[in-house]
Amino acid sequence: MDYLLLALSGLVLIFLGGYAKKRSISSKAKYSQMVDATVVSFTESGPIEQGETTYFPVLEYTYKGKTYKTDGNEGVANSVEIGKVFTILINPDKPEETCLYQPGDSFLAMILKVFGYFMIFSAILMTVLDFLGL
Repeated sequence: MDYLLLALSGLVLIFLGGYAKKRSISSKAKYSQMVDATVVSFTESGPIEQGETTYFPVLEYTYKGKTYKTDGNEGVANSVEIGKVFTILINPDKPEETCLYQPGDSFLAMILKVFGYFMIFSAILMTVLDFLGL
């Protein structure tokens, strides 16, 4: 019974890995053009928790000869300075629509799947070893 729970946990991890990858791909499907964007200033969000302030970068980028500015839609660490360059993804049909390029999105999905397969393999191996009396 313990091995069955291990195998089921593995299946759940594989499912979550597939879901994470699909969500990552589908949410960024329309953002197909990579461009470099420079932090030109910051906007500030009021106290969120215990007096903390979140800063959002204002990014400037050029696409097809036209310059755009966008308020960053993700808070950034205090170590980000004006002039820092980020790679962003834009919607070529509406270049003002952006999202931050994060290559690690599919890495989490891969890790979940690897652990899931490992758990299933372990459950099968332990079941066989128990059956053989080893």
